[in-house]
Amino acid sequence: FNHWGNVNDLAVVDNLVFVATSISGLQIVDVSDPGNIEVVGFWDDNSGIAKGLAISNNLLYLSDSSGGLQIVDISNPESPSFVSSCATPSHAMDVCVAGDLAFIADLENGLQVVNITDPENPEILSSLNTPGEARGITVSGGYVYIADDYRGVQIINVNVPGNPVLTGSFNTDGFARNVVISEERAFVADNSDLVILDIADPGNPQQLSTLNCGAWDVFVSDEIAYVSRGGVKIIDISDPENPQLLNRCETNRNTSTIFVSENFAYL
Repeated sequence: FNHWGNVNDLAVVDNLVFVATSISGLQIVDVSDPGNIEVVGFWDDNSGIAKGLAISNNLLYLSDSSGGLQIVDISNPESPSFVSSCATPSHAMDVCVAGDLAFIADLENGLQVVNITDPENPEILSSLNTPGEARGITVSGGYVYIADDYRGVQIINVNVPGNPVLTGSFNTDGFARNVVISEERAFVADNSDLVILDIADPGNPQQLSTLNCGAWDVFVSDEIAYVSRGGVKIIDISDPENPQLLNRCETNRNTSTIFVSENFAYL
């Protein structure tokens, strides 16, 4: 019986939405007809709770909480298949991929860098603990940015993947749940607020603004930020020192993630 859990993360590729659904693992939804969406495939043999995902080529990398990193072949979306897994020391909460490396936000054990050159034999290459609880992660320009819960954002230099170095940090007022990068700005979903940081100097991030809107996740496209928590808020960030709420759409339940593709937002 294919029973969905909570929707914790998702990504859109063409007309397919790949969804991390807690105990229900990976669900794949055809949205070619937005008025009549349907599940076309799933993989639910995960041992933990599917929290985050990243896609590279025909492989999907699933951060599976106590189940560590799970790698799934999605070349046939109707029948995704298990490739391999890699245990992490804590709880894999989120994952991003750059080249032959997967970067994992591993809750109490901070950053885990995994060599995925051979997807059938992933291995932890290095790690770096963070002062908070690593919940969200993204990589940009040789730096990893971690949403570190009650310790804000941690910025880590990974130009030498075997020796990650903490470069900078910014302690937000709330609980950083996720972070995304656009040019020289970091957008932090800080539970209650959207926080915008100037990261032109990764060693010395500076706060540009905050907007109280309820923020569990954020997606940035051009000069618009889409923020999820109890629906979606659409925010003009053309002036990052003065973000403006343009519109909002409430939902009947809390929403913990968001992905925007073309004219649709997926929560």
